[in-house]
Amino acid sequence: MGGILTIARAESIACFPCSPKHAEERLVQIVRDVSRAFLSGQSTAWEELIRVFPQMYLVCGSKLADNDVGRKMADSDPWCALYALLSNPERYEADFENVTLEDGAATYEMLRWSHLTRRKLYMPIRRVYRALVNDPYWAYRWLRHSEDPSLANAIRRTVESEARSDPAAAYLLLAICPEKAEESHWRVACARANTLYYASHLPQFRDASSLLPEQLQVSAKWACHLLLRTRLPTRLQQACHEALVKQPEWVAEYVARRNQISLDELESLTIDCRSVCRPSQLLNRYSEFLRRFKDAKAEKIPA
Repeated sequence: MGGILTIARAESIACFPCSPKHAEERLVQIVRDVSRAFLSGQSTAWEELIRVFPQMYLVCGSKLADNDVGRKMADSDPWCALYALLSNPERYEADFENVTLEDGAATYEMLRWSHLTRRKLYMPIRRVYRALVNDPYWAYRWLRHSEDPSLANAIRRTVESEARSDPAAAYLLLAICPEKAEESHWRVACARANTLYYASHLPQFRDASSLLPEQLQVSAKWACHLLLRTRLPTRLQQACHEALVKQPEWVAEYVARRNQISLDELESLTIDCRSVCRPSQLLNRYSEFLRRFKDAKAEKIPA
């Protein structure tokens, strides 16, 4: 159980300032503790806790997946859908495979589980691959793992037909066929947060940085990644900052992964987190982590 409990998204362990091994151990323990609280009927902000710790579905099973709150989360959140599916594939494959496709990493994990268990997915693999290509990083990872020619064909078709209009297809062209890249491909690839992040790793990105969009719709997850990796214009930094502070768990992830962070920036993020209307139990947990991180690191950060 411990192994499968730790394939979760990064924010599940962001609040644990310790080594990965110990973080995984603490993650398993907190999932079990939170699940016991749910099963005992305790009342709290369950939607937030389920979203951050979707592994609860593996512990609680149908008592969570068929519960009104648990069902609502699995119907809308790809990672909740994945873990609900894994808790009972026969019962939930028709309900939750489709929701899982909304996130590339969750889709990758679903395919990996299918491969390891030799269990055929409920949905046609062509449909799964078409959705996976929308997140080119995870499409590439699965292609390297599976060497499936049908996925290679899906990637090729996407590049050939959509590179001038679809951000994922444009990024794939930039990565696979840089000699065919045009300015328009860079503009399209940089128009979406996740493909902008991936494109920023390409050697040619420095020459294309002037093609970044005026505005960018970004989630807290991609705001965290962009702020950690990419030198953004002030207008996009502000958009990422505003998105980041709406989810304290991603603030914790951002702080934990920064080698150095100024006390002013840390204080700003903490204050902004507290100003967002969030369930108090989760917010207090991450605010307390930020306070402890600030106290531990203060003497190591230059004035």
